[in-house]
Amino acid sequence: MPLCLCVIQLFSFDGRTLDCRCCPARTSIRPHMLRLSFLAAAGIALALPLHAQTPLRAGQTVRGELTASDPKADDGSHYDVYTYRGRGGESVTFTLRSSGFDSYLAFGRMAGGEFTAQTEDDDSGGGTDARLTVTLRADGEYVVRATSMSGGETGAYTLTAEAGAARPRTPATPAAAPAGTLRMGQTVSGALSATDPRLPDDNTHFDLWRFTGRAGQRVEVVMKSAAFDSYMAVGRMKGGELEVLGSDDDGAGGNDARVRVTLPADGEYLVRANSLTEGETGAYTLTLGMAPALPPAPRPTAIRAGQTVSGRLAQGDALAGDESYYDAWVYEGRAGERLRITLRSTDFDAFLSVGQGLGESFDDLQTDDDGAGGTDAQVEITLPRAGTYVIRANTLAADETGAYTLTVTRL
Repeated sequence: MPLCLCVIQLFSFDGRTLDCRCCPARTSIRPHMLRLSFLAAAGIALALPLHAQTPLRAGQTVRGELTASDPKADDGSHYDVYTYRGRGGESVTFTLRSSGFDSYLAFGRMAGGEFTAQTEDDDSGGGTDARLTVTLRADGEYVVRATSMSGGETGAYTLTAEAGAARPRTPATPAAAPAGTLRMGQTVSGALSATDPRLPDDNTHFDLWRFTGRAGQRVEVVMKSAAFDSYMAVGRMKGGELEVLGSDDDGAGGNDARVRVTLPADGEYLVRANSLTEGETGAYTLTLGMAPALPPAPRPTAIRAGQTVSGRLAQGDALAGDESYYDAWVYEGRAGERLRITLRSTDFDAFLSVGQGLGESFDDLQTDDDGAGGTDAQVEITLPRAGTYVIRANTLAADETGAYTLTVTRL
């Protein structure tokens, strides 16, 4: 649904929506989001109720649920709040998907306990899913609100943060037949031209290349171009659409892209080569190779309630999915036990995850970026069952290393 950005116009109520008389399409807008858009455009901060905030990192997908006990906006729609810490000039895309309700996203910042919305979206993610791509204006913490289009809607959802301008799953069309085949260790040359097919969301040209892989194989695809800013996605066809496993804008340095993924199954995969910006064309190369092997999952060290331990993250440590280093600690817990876990470091921006499982089987139950103040992390959790829990001492960004302390306190 298009969003009206008019600042002063006449509106009439129509059920739970408003119809803008100045717009040819008679855009429908939720009443409380109307106020958000107008006041944000005027630079006016909005006071919103405070509640639990969950940190979100680039490359991460979190699962959540809107419930009847969540806080409500003025129109009765429930919402959850997520925080994203980023750097000025960074481009990031947030996608909210749900089969239970019509998704709606709002992005902005907190100041003095008040939220200022910078941008919002209803269905740019396709169907009733929401997607926002933003360029951060400055270093700091930002707020993402996951909510529904209409009041009273509840249900499960996923929220994804991706570095760069995201590319949605692309419908397969006859015009999008693969340009060729990639083989392991091979570099191929291609060119984006004005006659190539275009992505439906941003009108950029793209080529598709196919390769065959095996389950568990870790591959790396690098796209280079001196003619345009490269953007690339790697995935496989599912239900007539490209299911993206990994995407990147400039991971290979400069304007070149690099994607590293672990293939989930035997079969054929596709590389979608395109540009970051509409209208860009020119020559490029693609190289398919084996990605560096992930370091083995660390042998976890036991930690007890009431204990503070010291550790150090260093090159060669295990890597999380975003290629940030981490150490693993294990805690033997009881059902219903309540813990406060704190990760502190003066060398890096701390990120803390508590869950179960080791290596790629790790399933986080709760995460935090800076809940302990500054760049230190803290999680308060009630253990759902008796068993072994894994605490990951991690960094917010890739390539960060240094000393840290980890404390577990029973509440």
